[in-house]
Amino acid sequence: MRHVVAILVVLMAVLTGCATTQSGDASGFAQNTEISALSGVYRNKAEANPTALPPRYLSAFLWRGDKSLSHEAVDAVLVAVKNDALVEAQALGKEGQVMATTRFERGSHFEFKSGLLQVKPSVQAAGFKSGEPMLGVAKESIIMGLDAQGHAKLRQVSSATGMAFLMLPVHVSDEANMRFVRIR
Repeated sequence: MRHVVAILVVLMAVLTGCATTQSGDASGFAQNTEISALSGVYRNKAEANPTALPPRYLSAFLWRGDKSLSHEAVDAVLVAVKNDALVEAQALGKEGQVMATTRFERGSHFEFKSGLLQVKPSVQAAGFKSGEPMLGVAKESIIMGLDAQGHAKLRQVSSATGMAFLMLPVHVSDEANMRFVRIR
C-alpha cells in the first residue's frame, strides 16, 4: 500500500503542468507618454505576425462580445482622448463610415499609469462549459501604449490556473504583443 501511495505522489509531482507562450514583438513601450498621445487613427488589423493565428484586430479588444460588429470589415479605429478621464473610440469602415462607437472612463474601464493605458482585468471561472477539461480561474489583462515610433502597441496577457480533469494542478499563460500602425 505504501508503494502505491508513493507512486501516486510521484506521478502527481511529475504530471503537474505549467506552460507559457509568448508571441509578437515583446520590446518595450515608449516611456512617460501622456494619455493625449494615444489620440489618433490606427489600422484595425495588427501587423502580420507569423506566430499569431488568426489575425488580431484592435476593434476586437475595444468592442468585446459585440457580435453585431464584423471586425474584419473595420478598416481603422479612431481613438480620441477627450480628457484624462475619458477616451472615445470609433470603428471606421473602408469608406470612413462609423460602424461602432464606445466610451471608456478612467476608474470604471481603465487606469493610466507610467504612459500605459491598463484595461481593468477580467477574471472568470473556467471549466463550467461543456468540454472544458480544467476547473479553475482564468484572467486576462490588456495594456495599451505607444512604441518608440508612435504606433499603438497592445499587450494581452491571459492565464488560467486550476485542476485538469479534477486531478492535475495546471497553470497556463500566454502573452501576445501586437502593433497597430498609426495612419494619422
